[in-house]
Amino acid sequence: MDLDQLRPTPGTIVQVVVEPDKAVEDIAAQLAKSLSTAAIIGTDASAQISFLRATCIEEVVLGLEHAGVPAEEMQVRGQHMLRAVGLSSYSEHNPAQLSGGQTRRLAAACVAICKPAIMIICEPAAGLDSESRAQVVNLLQAMPHTCVIAVSSTTWPELGGEIIGAEPRVAPLELPRIYTRGQQGSIGPLTARRGPKKKKWWQFSQPTGTTFSVGPVEIPTVEAGVTWLRGDNGSGKTSLLRAAAGLDGAGVVRNLPALAMQSPFDQAAFSTVEEFVPNETLRNLLGLKPADHPLDLSSSRLRLAQVAHVIGQHRQKVLLDEPDTLLSAADRWLMHQLIHYGLQSGSALVVTCHDPQFVAEISTYADVTEEKLPPPRR
Repeated sequence: MDLDQLRPTPGTIVQVVVEPDKAVEDIAAQLAKSLSTAAIIGTDASAQISFLRATCIEEVVLGLEHAGVPAEEMQVRGQHMLRAVGLSSYSEHNPAQLSGGQTRRLAAACVAICKPAIMIICEPAAGLDSESRAQVVNLLQAMPHTCVIAVSSTTWPELGGEIIGAEPRVAPLELPRIYTRGQQGSIGPLTARRGPKKKKWWQFSQPTGTTFSVGPVEIPTVEAGVTWLRGDNGSGKTSLLRAAAGLDGAGVVRNLPALAMQSPFDQAAFSTVEEFVPNETLRNLLGLKPADHPLDLSSSRLRLAQVAHVIGQHRQKVLLDEPDTLLSAADRWLMHQLIHYGLQSGSALVVTCHDPQFVAEISTYADVTEEKLPPPRR
């Protein structure tokens, strides 16, 4: 890939397709250095959010605040930007209450509002439902003062613009068929709630916000089979999986499932890969070095290590929250190897995913049952 041919021009879009053996973050950092820009949205969108402000509109105008923009102008531009990414109704919500997809849209808004000359965004479509993808496309295509550089593992046709690099070629997915073992079950009924967090010792006032709830929902499972838990961004998929794993005050859960959280960065609480993935078979499958620190891995490799950590526990039920996101083309192939391994061991898998193609790939070697969530209550 010859990045020297990249000539940033205001109002244009460039898609940089990363080779399978390269890390998206490394290419983005290389571009940011050579183009002298600090306007970069990494693969971990939550890292772009400061969480220093209590509402989404205050968060999105933080850059304008630092630049000394008058309050009246900040409010108008903030409202316009939230409208552009479909978050107008979340203006007074606490940013910490957003779903993963909503957080990615907020992160894009936080950078775009400052009208940088060059904006680099990693994996811009990761974890977004179809409506959210359209909103992000509209935002990135309507930045006349900015050259938008999207760095990802594959092209995004709807985004358009100049393309540097080629679609990666990987080995075909040819895995032996796994048949369910007839042992049907379920998780739930589950009711998940999100609301204002409790007052901390250092806070002068009680945090405010709205209450969100979803359920009761019962998620069907089958031994050595996959349940595809569907729902739009903000529908409560992550909240339900966290409740199923006994998190967020859900209480004691019998036959506790293993959970791969939506962000692999939240689960890398180990000092070495060997501690994170003690299963040597899985480490060898993924080509992971035991002595490496998990946070020294690329986001794609960290996602693989996280799922290997969870699947390697051989729990009866395994929950995977958007395991397809942040993956390079080669690592996507390896993710299917991990899922196949988990099914072979007899685990019942529950997977959330916004990419029907990824689920279609799973269905070539496993039985998939679809479960769609109802709209959440607020």
